[in-house]
Amino acid sequence: MRATFLSNSHVVLNAISDARIADAWNTPSTLEDQTIGSLVGHLARGSVWVVNEYLNASAPTGPVDYESASAYFADVANSLTAQDHEAIRNRGAEIATMGHAGVINELTQRLNELSGILLNEPQERLLSVFAGRVMRLDDYLLTRLVEQVVHLDDLARSLAVDPWSYASGAAALVIECGADIGRIRSGELAMVRTLFRDGEACLPVL
Repeated sequence: MRATFLSNSHVVLNAISDARIADAWNTPSTLEDQTIGSLVGHLARGSVWVVNEYLNASAPTGPVDYESASAYFADVANSLTAQDHEAIRNRGAEIATMGHAGVINELTQRLNELSGILLNEPQERLLSVFAGRVMRLDDYLLTRLVEQVVHLDDLARSLAVDPWSYASGAAALVIECGADIGRIRSGELAMVRTLFRDGEACLPVL
């Protein structure tokens, strides 16, 4: 998980370094009330920088509140308010004021720091994350991988360009997590029907 996260974080860095992003920095993205720049700010902070911040904080002793990445997302999805969503958008917009080059430089520094410490963290390392809830490091990294994969696609659609290629195995992990989020939130039957009957990409079971 740690190696995949780091590899895909470099995909994020390469993606936001694209000159087309600088040209479109202040134009609207596909996400509500977010420019290309604020989407990039959200992607950089939410999928990489925040890991630095949590690792640099004191490690909690437990107990573990979220046993999986999917449990984290299912709970957060049910608890975020309109004010929370506005705060998330505002953080992305604030980071965008650094400018394209500023965000790239900050992300590069943060990623270099992570590359030096992440693989040496103990297997049982715990983090205090959203609202002080406790997760295992590797489970939290999967939540960040989800953020990377989903928002890289948002960015590609916003620019009307071909999507960037994810690190090996990243998309499969994210799809598996997404299916489990759906199971937790909507139930097993709903997910069976979505995956095998209702969805655009469903498996054609005859």
